[in-house]
Amino acid sequence: MKYRQLSKTLTKFVKAVSRTAIGSAVRTAAKRLFGSTAAQIITMGNSGASPQLRLWRIISPLSRLISPLYKVYNDSSSSSLRSSLMGSGLDVIKARCPELQLEYIAEGEDILAKSRAENDRLILCTGHFGLGLLIFRVIADYLDERGYRVCFIVKVFDEIWRVGMRGSVTLSTVGANTFIKARSALETGSIVCVAPDHLTEEGHEVSTNVFKFAWRLRASVLFFGSRLDRDGRIVIDFVRPLHHTIKTHNEAVLCADEFRQFVAKRTGRALKLRVRPEGL
Repeated sequence: MKYRQLSKTLTKFVKAVSRTAIGSAVRTAAKRLFGSTAAQIITMGNSGASPQLRLWRIISPLSRLISPLYKVYNDSSSSSLRSSLMGSGLDVIKARCPELQLEYIAEGEDILAKSRAENDRLILCTGHFGLGLLIFRVIADYLDERGYRVCFIVKVFDEIWRVGMRGSVTLSTVGANTFIKARSALETGSIVCVAPDHLTEEGHEVSTNVFKFAWRLRASVLFFGSRLDRDGRIVIDFVRPLHHTIKTHNEAVLCADEFRQFVAKRTGRALKLRVRPEGL
């Protein structure tokens, strides 16, 4: 009885710490260490298989082994763990070998083409889940192969963002001039990519800011996510929300809520919707 109580207390403590800045820093450091180690092992191998497949062969059994520990501080599924580990490992490999062709397939390509044909101003929204930073490298490659320029709106600028990205990629940081930067990118024909969700000490939340920008900039909105198939390939999928063309403040809020549900379905987490007043 005492052991169970102690176990519950420790679990609650670990979960509480994991939501703080310290917990976030520890997770980031652990992912980077794993990614660097995995990249070293994979790039040294002489197997005829691709680096991505070799990494997948390591991660599949590894994720099953550490899944119980992972669930102590994270309620997500084991598939989420595999995606996180693959994202960390491939991200480091891609940064070291920019010429590496990642193996991926796309679902809903017609949705992207149709939206672009209807409106040359397009904002792609993804969330903080799945493959992490790697999904931005993948989407950059995908859009470049189809002749699109892309502008990423990122919270913190770091040169690591540029490493391994092909094509015409522009990086802009979130700040007072975000609206102006997004407008400039859209006017020059770039597709703007952004993650409107935020991980805070209070939990996972979605802000209406990006969707209000889309309304004011007369831009269409699409969601995109990523997952891994059974062979370790990356699957990008595009989703067209009901309110993909936003004409009012209320529709911006509704589109933000659609995105909240989109991320919640992919992560299994309950997200909060933070609605900004109409004048802000």
